[in-house]
Amino acid sequence: MALSTDDRLALQDLYAEYNYAIDEGRAADFAACFTADGFLDVGLGGPTEGTEALVAFAAGTHQAVPGLRHSVTNLRFTTDGDEVVGQAYLLAYRRGAAGFEVLMSGRYDDRLRRVDGAWRFARRVATPDAPPAD
Repeated sequence: MALSTDDRLALQDLYAEYNYAIDEGRAADFAACFTADGFLDVGLGGPTEGTEALVAFAAGTHQAVPGLRHSVTNLRFTTDGDEVVGQAYLLAYRRGAAGFEVLMSGRYDDRLRRVDGAWRFARRVATPDAPPAD
């Protein structure tokens, strides 16, 4: 399966919505970025799987880390049958009293699936470049 320009743009929009949704505290919208059985492991408190757990993760993260911002760059997509393998560099940071604090830099490794015509994360794993900041 070759990715069309429309598919690539839709995938880029999904990556952006994931970031905006968790940063803005829109937990249900965050979970909607995933398949119903979606799996997420960002190295904080163990893996999260399924819509209900993803909503709880996003709500808890937004409450625990005020001012959180996510940024992704260098998106790369390849196809694997009916799925897409995605990779992106990530930077998670927040603004504190002393300025910006980098919480994590690393890479996302993703498996994406089309559900009802829309791309969703089936599996997302973050691999840090270095340990998260205290």
